[in-house]
Amino acid sequence: MVTLLYFVVLLGVLILAHEAGHYAAARAAGVRVERFSIGLGPPLLRLALGETELRVGAVPLGGYVRLLDDEPRDTPVGAAHPAGISFDAQPLWRRSLILLAGPLMNLLLPPVALFGAALADASGPPAVVGTVFADRPAEAALQPGDRILSIDGQPVYLFEEVARLVAERPGRRVRLEVLRGERPLRLEVTAVPTTVRDEAGRTKRVGRLGIAPFLPLAVVGVRSPRSAAWRAGLRSFDRVVSVDGDPVDDWPALLAALERRRGRTVSLGVLRPTPTDLAAEASTELYAPRLIRLWLPPGPADIRAATGLELAEAYVRDVRPGSPAWRLGLRPGDRIASVDGRPASSWDAFRRLLGDRSRARGPLRLAWWHAGERREASLSPTGPVTPRTLGLGGWLPRRMPEATRHPHPLRYAWRYAWRESLELLELTAWAFGELFRGALPVASVGGPIAVYDAVGEAVDHGPVSYLRVMAFLSINLAFINLLPIPLLDGGQLAIALFETARGRRLSPRGRTLVSLVGLLLLIAIMALLLVNDLQRLWAQLAGTVAP
Repeated sequence: MVTLLYFVVLLGVLILAHEAGHYAAARAAGVRVERFSIGLGPPLLRLALGETELRVGAVPLGGYVRLLDDEPRDTPVGAAHPAGISFDAQPLWRRSLILLAGPLMNLLLPPVALFGAALADASGPPAVVGTVFADRPAEAALQPGDRILSIDGQPVYLFEEVARLVAERPGRRVRLEVLRGERPLRLEVTAVPTTVRDEAGRTKRVGRLGIAPFLPLAVVGVRSPRSAAWRAGLRSFDRVVSVDGDPVDDWPALLAALERRRGRTVSLGVLRPTPTDLAAEASTELYAPRLIRLWLPPGPADIRAATGLELAEAYVRDVRPGSPAWRLGLRPGDRIASVDGRPASSWDAFRRLLGDRSRARGPLRLAWWHAGERREASLSPTGPVTPRTLGLGGWLPRRMPEATRHPHPLRYAWRYAWRESLELLELTAWAFGELFRGALPVASVGGPIAVYDAVGEAVDHGPVSYLRVMAFLSINLAFINLLPIPLLDGGQLAIALFETARGRRLSPRGRTLVSLVGLLLLIAIMALLLVNDLQRLWAQLAGTVAP
C-alpha cells in the first residue's frame, strides 16, 4: 500500500509538471484553456479557475490540457478565431512552443528534484583515504588517514567528489593537496585508466587511484616470534580496541595512538578470536578480551617496524584441511610473501597475482612467512587459481567513516543536480537511439509494472533514490511525448507542420481518423510493454519456485 501511494504521487507529479507546462505556455500566448485534468476517466474532483475547469481523474495514468480550438478545421491556415484566443488561431511558432512546453517541463523537473534531494542529504564519507590498495598508483604516494584537500586545484570535502574528479581524468597526472596529520603535502599521482560498466551495461574508461573510503579495523598481524609485539603476547588477528583505555576504531587510529606514546609502556585492550564448540556439529569463534602491555621504543623509526606490528591484510585466516595450500604447509596465521616472485602486500594483491596466472605457464611458486621463517613451495595447478581453489581464506573487517555534511550544501546540491540530470538525459537519449536502430531489444523495455517495482525499490532506499527515479522517469516521459505519434505532443507538432506545409487544416473527419490511428498505436505500445512486464514477472516467479 505504501508503494502504491508513492507510485501514484510520482505519476501525479510527472503529469502535473507536464500539463502545467502546456497550461503556462498557452496562457502566456493568450490561448483559452478550457480544462486542466490530472488523471483520466470519470472525474473525482472538479474546481473552477476562471474560465478553466480543474479536474482530477479516477485513473492516474495520464492527463491533458484542453485548449479552445476553431471549427471547421478545413479553413486556410492562418484563419483566426474572432477573439484570437483559440489554439488554432496562433501562428505555427506559438503552437509549437505550447506543444513543446510539456516535455520541456519534464526536462526541467529532474534538476529541481535532485537539487532538493542533494540539499536534504548533502553528506557522505569525508575526503579521507581509508584504504590504499596494493600495486595501484596511490600506493607510493598516499597513506590511510590522509585527508585530500583539493584535486587539480578544485577543493573537495567528500570522498564522492574525489572519486568523481579522478574518474574524469583517466591516464592523466592528478595534482593532490593532502593533509597528513598536521603536515600539508603536494603530491602527483597518475589516474590509471580503468574500464567499467554503467547502469545500462555500457563500457567506459574512467580514472582510478586505488583508494577507498572504508577504514580497516585495527586487526593486527604479527610475523615474527622475535618481535616486541609477539613477546608482549599479541598474535595475528587480534583486534586492538583501546590504547591506555582510549577507544581505537581503526588501524590509522591505532598507529596515531601508538605514535603519541613513544618511549612508554602502553596497555592494549585486545579481542582475540577463540574457537568454541557450541554443539556437537557446530562451532564458531568468540572474542576473548585480553589486556596486553607493550613497550614502545623512542626514536624516529617506523612504529610498525619497531614493534613488529602489521595490518593483517596479507595474513591467512583459514586453511581448508586437505586443500592444495594445506599440503604445501600453509597454516592459519601465516603471511603471504609473494606469488611467482612478485610481492603480495595485501590479500587483494594476492588475489590479483593469482588471477594473472591465467596468462602464465609452469608451476605456481608461493612464498610465505611462518612463525618468522620464510618458506617457499611450488605446485602445478590444473585450472584457474584463486585463494578459494587453493583452500585459503583471508579476513580483515573494515568500517565506513562517519558521514560528514558538505560545508557548502547549496553549491554541492546545485552541481550534483545538473550533473546527474545531464547523465540521465544522455542515458535516456542513448537508450532511445539504441532501441530505434534495433540494437536494444524491445523486450528490455518495461511498462507500468516495471515502473511500479522500480518505485518500490527506490522507496526502500530512501528519498534520494526515490527522487532520482522520479527524475529518470520524467526525462523518459519527455522523450516519449516527443515521438511523432498522434495524441502525443510530437504527433500534434507533426500535424501542425503538415498543415502549414499543406496550406489547409485537416478536415474534422481527417483529424478524427488520425487521432484514432494514434490511439490504436498507443494501445499497441501499452499492450507490448504490459506483455514485457508479465514475461519478466513470470520469469522471476519461475526462478523463485524452481527446484
